[in-house]
Amino acid sequence: MKHNNFFLLLGSRLGLKNYPIGSSEHNIGVEDGAQDIYKNLINSDNKFEKEFTRPEDVKSNFLEYLFKEYNSTITEIKKRWQLQSRLITIGGDHSISYISLNCVLQRHGKDKTGIIFFDSHTDLHLTKTSPTGNFHGMWMRTFFDQFKETELASQKLKGEQLLYIGNLSIESEEDRFIKENNIININQNKLDNAQDIINNFIKKFKHIHITFDIDVFDQSIVNATGTPNPKGLDEKSVFNLLDLLLKQESISIDIVEYNPKKDINKQTLEIIKKIVNKV
Repeated sequence: MKHNNFFLLLGSRLGLKNYPIGSSEHNIGVEDGAQDIYKNLINSDNKFEKEFTRPEDVKSNFLEYLFKEYNSTITEIKKRWQLQSRLITIGGDHSISYISLNCVLQRHGKDKTGIIFFDSHTDLHLTKTSPTGNFHGMWMRTFFDQFKETELASQKLKGEQLLYIGNLSIESEEDRFIKENNIININQNKLDNAQDIINNFIKKFKHIHITFDIDVFDQSIVNATGTPNPKGLDEKSVFNLLDLLLKQESISIDIVEYNPKKDINKQTLEIIKKIVNKV
């Protein structure tokens, strides 16, 4: 790692109050992912650490509580994040990217930032359309629509600022939103033209924020996560695109959804090690 990196270690499962779709468990252990990655892969004291309350311990007004916790954390981070440092956020469930992206937009400018979203899900639900009520499937939508539990009017984005990479599992509301806002998705069928698509995207922005959910990989490569994808992308395709993005002068990145309790043979940790070593 050649850059002056500032690490956010956000141990959260707050985005997972209920079972994820297709699962019969709460993905307990994902809140330990940040510390496990840091302990095994990162040698730096330039960090900010935060562990959050377990979602089952929040008895009422869950989203109100979550926003209060996450927004106060944003305020703390802004005081600690040095001007010239590259922000590297390690989670935790994907809802912690609500924190990191808010910090990035306030630092680099909401109109000057493009978001590259490696994932098998879009996280674009509203509270009224979410089939689970889990914030890890809504957090990105807060940057486009007003949620009654929070006020982020100054941080609103446009569809042209968002690009997905992954074989997405999309529900009807998310599909509608993506089509209406002309949001790009590079899936398996578009990999041949992916570099051209990405180059055309990134040239519009001064800063690129990469939010990287490890379930973008096929489950044969990454299985220590909440919802492994049986139709995920292969390792070579993902790393070729990540290498292209990491060449940009001004970037930040999240690495999320690693559950060390599920990583019996440490196969997933080895994949994350390759990501961390590139940053």
